[in-house]
Amino acid sequence: IGRTMITSASALGIRGRLWLAFGAISALPIVAALVAWVAFADVAERMSLVADQRLPQIETALRLAATAERLASYGPDLVAAPDADRRAALWQKVEPTQADARRLIEALRATTDASEITDYISYIDDMARMLADIRRLVDSTSATRSALAETMLSVDLTAQDFDQSAARLSHAETGTLLRQLNARLVTQIQTLPAMTDPEAVARAGRVVAEQQATLARLVGGLSAADQAEIAPPRDAWVTLLASAPFQKQTDLLLDGQDRDLLLVSNATIADRLRDRTAKLVAEARAGVTSAAQDVRDVITQGVRQLFGVAAGAVVLAVCIGWFYVSRRIIRRLMRLIGAMGRLSQGDYTALVADTGDRPIADHEVVMQRGLDDHVVELLEQRQRVAGLVGFVERHHQRTGQAGLGDRFLQHHA
Repeated sequence: IGRTMITSASALGIRGRLWLAFGAISALPIVAALVAWVAFADVAERMSLVADQRLPQIETALRLAATAERLASYGPDLVAAPDADRRAALWQKVEPTQADARRLIEALRATTDASEITDYISYIDDMARMLADIRRLVDSTSATRSALAETMLSVDLTAQDFDQSAARLSHAETGTLLRQLNARLVTQIQTLPAMTDPEAVARAGRVVAEQQATLARLVGGLSAADQAEIAPPRDAWVTLLASAPFQKQTDLLLDGQDRDLLLVSNATIADRLRDRTAKLVAEARAGVTSAAQDVRDVITQGVRQLFGVAAGAVVLAVCIGWFYVSRRIIRRLMRLIGAMGRLSQGDYTALVADTGDRPIADHEVVMQRGLDDHVVELLEQRQRVAGLVGFVERHHQRTGQAGLGDRFLQHHA
């Protein structure tokens, strides 16, 4: 097989071999271009992954976390709002913020595994629902607190009227008992706003109910004139206690507990959503780091391949130049030029060595044979001329014309 390949290469001729060498060297830039194209295509794929998926994922996740934080912040703002108008203005921001969060979740769904963000929409909806409950509790608490404040304003006036009426009763002992009972009622009700335990408020309410029953029993034992005297302030006490101030205080405390629980739950959901989005951001950043490392690796590998191709090109060029062009073409041409120079100097024995390489050797053999035939023919002609000159010299020596042969030989040299 090797001999067949050598024979086939020899059959190409000088021109074919030169074109073959030129084609081999010219193919190397094409190989380098292909290597660079593959490397940059891989780099473009990695960068496309980063630009089209990872970076939008990071941006969307961070915006979603900020939106959830903003949505959770509306809870304390609703609680701190001084009036219903301010709470209504704050509530106008809740629905747009919720819509923004849902839109960000849908955008995140396009670049993230759906299983990782399944609970996100339910988180946002739960936060909005809790904000609605907080608003309702704050409105209810505000109304209850206003009603309780009006009740507390009436306590002093009612107690003062009752004390004055009890002092005017004809039955002084009963009047004194009624005044003491009135003072205890005032004390119980005035300490009501300071109570923070619903159980304590309930116990105080039961005590006040017992005191109210005692008051009714004492008034029932008075004379008709005294009952007519004490009736207006007593009815005022009945009306005031019928407004259920203790129940209002209990409702305020329970609503406050529910409100605080909702605020904590809302903040917990926001924290949970922030942690989930932080995990997404961390994964996306890890993907960016991995892609960047892949890009560096691809570039390094591509550079190494290009250097390898360049080194191969240099080696191939040196091999072609030294082993083929120099040894097989230039050296032969130099030997041919040397042989022609020796021939021009009269060395008719100069030969062109047969290197055994076809078809150059065939041309060399044909040329050598032509030169040999021509040299033999010249030598034969020279011998004939020399013989003729010798004959002429001998003839003219006899006839006295010596030197004529030399002039003849100089003329035909």
